[in-house]
Amino acid sequence: MIQKLQKKFIAIVITAIALVILILLGSINVLKHSVTTRQADEMLGYLMDNGGRFPAFSPDDRYGRKPDKPGMPDINPDTGFRTRFFVVWVDEQGRAARVDTGHIASISSEEAVSYGEQIAQTGKSSGYLDSYRYGRFQSQTGAMLIFLDCSTELYSDKVFLLLSCGIGAATFLLVSLVAVLYSRRIIHPVQVATEKQSQFLADASHELKTPLAVISASNDVLELTGSGGKWTANIRNQVTRMDGLLKSMLELTRLDSANPRLQMEPLDLSALVLEAAEPFSVLAQANHVSLTLDIAPSLGLTGDRQALQHLISILLDNAVKYAGPEGAVQVRLFLRGKGPCLSVENTCTEPPAEDLNRLFDRFYRSDTSRSRETGGYGLGLSIAKSICQAHKAGISASTLQNGNICFEVCF
Repeated sequence: MIQKLQKKFIAIVITAIALVILILLGSINVLKHSVTTRQADEMLGYLMDNGGRFPAFSPDDRYGRKPDKPGMPDINPDTGFRTRFFVVWVDEQGRAARVDTGHIASISSEEAVSYGEQIAQTGKSSGYLDSYRYGRFQSQTGAMLIFLDCSTELYSDKVFLLLSCGIGAATFLLVSLVAVLYSRRIIHPVQVATEKQSQFLADASHELKTPLAVISASNDVLELTGSGGKWTANIRNQVTRMDGLLKSMLELTRLDSANPRLQMEPLDLSALVLEAAEPFSVLAQANHVSLTLDIAPSLGLTGDRQALQHLISILLDNAVKYAGPEGAVQVRLFLRGKGPCLSVENTCTEPPAEDLNRLFDRFYRSDTSRSRETGGYGLGLSIAKSICQAHKAGISASTLQNGNICFEVCF
């Protein structure tokens, strides 16, 4: 259990760190790219306002003009030399009427015409084409398409993305390593508390055996001397009940240990289920419950025979007890995927309204009065769950559409 808790802690920490890093890096890179796009659109709008060119600057404007909108770079006499763009005018049919490639050297007039007609056919007003951010501006005779070279900015965004991902990956590995190294220290108090709890259960169970044995022996003497009666019968019933509770507590302590002593061997699970279910046919008949078996033949696994018999007995005993008068219990063993599954279904007069997973909690009983009448301790399903965990199997409880309760164990 401690190892599972440690693994769960590590998984939670690693998942949380991964989500934080992904959200942080994603947000930063998306914002950086959006700033690049917004500045490009602002520059396209400026060029559109000036007919697809930079205006001439007077001597008074040699220090530049402040942008009208925040985020827009300053416009100065050098801006035209730093900005690479070309303009294509198209008519209403989408054919290029004229081009201006005087502000870019890597694009010929023919290539500019190809770019312009390609965008004119799509009908889009803005976007990216290769490394160019374009804007479409309608006029009475057609449209003006301005293509702004953003290769430097896009390359910067790409380099920033790679660097941030590298830093994020290194941070993730470092934090994951710290989480793994310190996980044992963090869960150490839980481990100590669990060990003390298990030790207490074991010591209490062993210490209570002696007084129970004395009480039982004294009760036998009273019965032999003729002083018995309903009082000694009650004492014997309570001693038997207490002895069963102590055995259950010891079984839980044994299964909860770090290395439960299980004798693993190849088993014929089909034969084991039939063997364990046979004694319950008499109990089912006495309780007026029909017991149906549907066992697939020759399904095997590696496990502890005694523990698995105990598991099957717990599920069958629970099903027969709570099936209700004239109820029914159906036991199925079948193959699901590569592993066998055991299903025990029983009728239920009043299905539990709460979460069925709580049935596996220790000392939990959905109906206290009825459980006491049937002699339950609230530990049977907890033991069943511990046996499944020791065999790396999953156990679950569910309410079916017909109102029946089904316990399923998948190996």
